[in-house]
Amino acid sequence: MIFKKASMAITQLKAGNNYASWQLGNTILDKSLDSLCEISNALINDMSEYQRKVFNLLSAGLTQKEIANQLSKYPQSVWDAIQRSKAVYIINAQNTVNLILAASI
Repeated sequence: MIFKKASMAITQLKAGNNYASWQLGNTILDKSLDSLCEISNALINDMSEYQRKVFNLLSAGLTQKEIANQLSKYPQSVWDAIQRSKAVYIINAQNTVNLILAASI
């Protein structure tokens, strides 16, 4: 039964071209989490390779200066990548998802 539900969920995700479908039992909570994940994943998919590297390092807690040093770039280049990729918004969305999940458990 559990595999059947999982298979149906994957089929629904593919049919809707979605990344996630939360099913915590609270419709508003599920839709909110779905939206945060969908928006975040869409923005990540639109990033260039360089923006994705900057995003991953920023997500890991590195500062703009540390990222610039690690990637051998100017801090302004890193700042530009952060701004263009909307990295801060994605990180905030991920943190919000984590807070919601922690409060739901």
